[in-house]
Amino acid sequence: MCGQHKTRSDFHRQRRSPDGLNYKCKACNYAAARRWKSAHPERRAERHRANPRPAINRSLRRLYGIDLADYEQRLAMQRGICAICGTAPTTIRRLDVDHDHATGRIRGLLCTHCNLALGHMRHDPERARAMANYLERAAA
Repeated sequence: MCGQHKTRSDFHRQRRSPDGLNYKCKACNYAAARRWKSAHPERRAERHRANPRPAINRSLRRLYGIDLADYEQRLAMQRGICAICGTAPTTIRRLDVDHDHATGRIRGLLCTHCNLALGHMRHDPERARAMANYLERAAA
C-alpha cells in the first residue's frame, strides 16, 4: 500500500495468500487498523461490552501468566472477596492480581485500595506494621 520495497520480515504471515504473506506491510496494516478504530469507536466498545472475557483473558495471560479460569479459581478460593479487607468486587471493577514483582509469583486478589496501599508501602511488612502502630497511637 505504501509503495516501498520491503523485506519479508516487514509483513505479517497469512496462510491463505500465495506467498504466505499479508499484502499490506506491518506499518500500513497498523495504520489501517488505527484509522478503522478511530472511525468506528462504537463497534469496538459494543463488541467488548457484549463479551469482555477474551480481552480480560489476554490481559491476564500477558501480565501474570494465568488465564481467566485460573483467576476465577483464585477468586472462588478467596470466597469472592479481597484477601486483605474482605471487600467484594463491583460490577465495574474486578479484584486486582497482587504479585511479587521480583519473582512474578501471584500472592492473591485484592481490591484496588489494598493493592495501591501495598504498592505505596513498597511491599514492606515493617512499613505496614509501623503504619498500623501509628494509626493505633493516633486513635488513643
